[in-house]
Amino acid sequence: MTTETKTPSRQSHTHEAAIAKRRAGFNPASSPEAAPLDAIKTSAPDTATAGIRFDTPLGVIHITASDAGLMSARFDDAPLDLPENALCREAAAQVRAYLAGERHDFDLPLAPKGTPFQESVWTALLKLPFGVTTCYSALAAQLGRPTAARAVGAAIGRNPLWLIIPCHRVIGRNGSLTGYAGGLARKRALLELEGAKGLKGNDARA
Repeated sequence: MTTETKTPSRQSHTHEAAIAKRRAGFNPASSPEAAPLDAIKTSAPDTATAGIRFDTPLGVIHITASDAGLMSARFDDAPLDLPENALCREAAAQVRAYLAGERHDFDLPLAPKGTPFQESVWTALLKLPFGVTTCYSALAAQLGRPTAARAVGAAIGRNPLWLIIPCHRVIGRNGSLTGYAGGLARKRALLELEGAKGLKGNDARA
């Protein structure tokens, strides 16, 4: 089942992002290009060089980045021993704004590490709008691999950029929440924040 919600204009988001970046000291001229969120940089570095750890209403989040862009974003209570940089601070600001209901998308350079198939799945996830859900079989069909729902599910499970690459928008065909690395309670909270309808609590994959 899919649901759709109205979203603010791209121009509005761009203006908000520009203000936030200036406040955070984020300089696009000296940072990786923030491609539209339907693109993932390939040949990304293997090692994060910066990171940030911050509290949110859903728990502590870690964000890490390489020189190419963001590598990971996840709920994690553990310490993080990486220096902050402007990109990580900007990413944290955008995540906080998203969780506060103040923005519906992200304007950040992405450089997660994955196989070509995994990256194709993550790119497809980036095209899912705020508040719109899909199921594993539909995503597999969209990728031209209608019999690969399990492989798609495995690739979703390897997504390192939670929230930013919105794997929480993939649910069971019957509306069940299925799995989520951050926990089903957080997945439900994120979908309810976005106004997704017809959700069920049963964890049965479809």
